[in-house]
Amino acid sequence: MDSLREVLDRLVAAGYDVDFYARTGGIGCPDCGETIDPAGLVIDEVWRLEGESDPDEEVIVYALSSGPCGRRGTYTTGYGPNASSDDVAVSLALRGRPDHP
Repeated sequence: MDSLREVLDRLVAAGYDVDFYARTGGIGCPDCGETIDPAGLVIDEVWRLEGESDPDEEVIVYALSSGPCGRRGTYTTGYGPNASSDDVAVSLALRGRPDHP
């Protein structure tokens, strides 16, 4: 089983070097400052990680590309009761897409 650190290290090595984050209305890019509609991103990979006994270790990692500034990065969010309302909105938008793996 891969750990969160192993997944993130692998993605950074592959060029996903921006840490996207949930923001009201979409995904925030720390480089260009834009709020990106999840429909405007390409989902390259999805990783769902579950801790053996700790609910805080339940996370989903998205490898995303093609934002307004052309950056590739990751969006990591918890799921379940620990997710913020912005994270829930972004996760639902990404999961509802036909290209979601």
